[in-house]
Amino acid sequence: MKTKSYNPSPLEVEFVNVIESLQQNINEKLENSEIRSFEHNLEIDNPILKANIIDDDGDKHTVILRVIQKPDDF
Repeated sequence: MKTKSYNPSPLEVEFVNVIESLQQNINEKLENSEIRSFEHNLEIDNPILKANIIDDDGDKHTVILRVIQKPDDF
């Protein structure tokens, strides 16, 4: 499949959605914290997925992932 648009690309958007759907699976693997919610911006180039996390001490943390698809090799 040739990518015709990268701003954002369909693959970038799909990838963010897949990671977001895995919240429970990710939480099972986190030892001392839990993802409480995700926020995303799928409208921009290189979509952002923000994980709102709380640790065992009750402290809140944010982890931000930016998804970037490298241009296809031709």
